[in-house]
Amino acid sequence: MQYFVARRKFQQARKPYDVRDVIEQYSQGHLNMMVRIKELQRRLDGTLGKPGMFLPGKGEDKEYPTIGARMIRMEDKMTRSQLKSEEFLQRGITEKHSSCFYRKRVNCDVNAA
Repeated sequence: MQYFVARRKFQQARKPYDVRDVIEQYSQGHLNMMVRIKELQRRLDGTLGKPGMFLPGKGEDKEYPTIGARMIRMEDKMTRSQLKSEEFLQRGITEKHSSCFYRKRVNCDVNAA
């Protein structure tokens, strides 16, 4: 009788984990991982901005303090600057060409800078 009790205790001691313990540890690890992922996503949203928050909306300029919003504002400023410079360049070429035509200069080169 003592042999069977000792054998059963030995077999139970040999089992490293109970199934419930393994599932509980897995659940805790998974929960911890999900909390870390959510925290990382929150920090990324705070830094870069959420994916849909930069869509143009009814002419209002929302001043988001994120890198994504700052990049979009900078790109808009660069585009406007480029359009203005092209407009000035086009006006300069047109005015130079028209002044040559009206003054009837013989040696007027439009491509000369």
